[in-house]
Amino acid sequence: FFNAKNFSAGLFIFVIGLFKKAVIADTLDNFVFYSYLSPEKLGFATSWLTALSYSFQIYFDFSGYSDMAIGLAKMMNINLPVNFYSPYKSVSITEFWKRWHITLGRSLAVLIYYPLGGNRKGLARTCFNLFAVFFVSGIWHGAAWTFIVWGIAHGVVRIFERLFMKHLEKIPNLIRIFFTFMFVNAAWVLFRSPTFDIALAVLKNMFAPESFSFSGIAHMAYNTSITYPDSMAVIYVLAILSILTTLVFLYPKNSIDKYNEFKPTVKNAMVIALLFTVSVIHFSRVGAFIYFNF
Repeated sequence: FFNAKNFSAGLFIFVIGLFKKAVIADTLDNFVFYSYLSPEKLGFATSWLTALSYSFQIYFDFSGYSDMAIGLAKMMNINLPVNFYSPYKSVSITEFWKRWHITLGRSLAVLIYYPLGGNRKGLARTCFNLFAVFFVSGIWHGAAWTFIVWGIAHGVVRIFERLFMKHLEKIPNLIRIFFTFMFVNAAWVLFRSPTFDIALAVLKNMFAPESFSFSGIAHMAYNTSITYPDSMAVIYVLAILSILTTLVFLYPKNSIDKYNEFKPTVKNAMVIALLFTVSVIHFSRVGAFIYFNF
């Protein structure tokens, strides 16, 4: 049956998700794609900006994916669970995995963590069970060393937090958010790189560079149809990443919050019409969802 209230709320969050994917994530995909075309040419600055671009790309791609799924279901009077809730605001990897791909985390807990004993068989067994969950998570994403090491890295940090949580809780939240994101950002390099060697090269440029080179940023904004000066391309890249950083870390409400507060007003209708129009204009090329691969 048709329910106008459900349909309007579903359309609201669906279009927000569409905008995240078609406009934000696919724009960032250009930056990442052209950087990884010649990873051997990445310097200190381009390695950092490429890593940040992918961190925001997968964030908005997967967030948009989840919003669109919730929206489509709501239009048909089906309530899907929240799958993504501002994970980059997490103060720890433990919290991060309660906010990122929530349904996968819940599934792995039910299928692996609890059957192995959960936290009911002592600290050593709990740490082993946590490691097993993240190891399987890495394999779930792909049978490649990059994914496996990515899962192991998250597992090791999760165990570290389990062992030293009382000490970590004394650190101010802003510092914890910063270092949690820095780890997640570095780990995404493993997730995105086509080979383990390329991932190590990018990480080396980020944390142990031979020189602090700031060249090559303009190449990230390469466009096959429009040519503009390198200085403009650098400003374009830096401006987009700065805006997204502000949006992700400082904007108080995410799309789920907006969805929960949604009311069918003229203002909301105009905003959604604008976002939908801009999204359709960006349909100039095909951009599959990142998680479609999994």
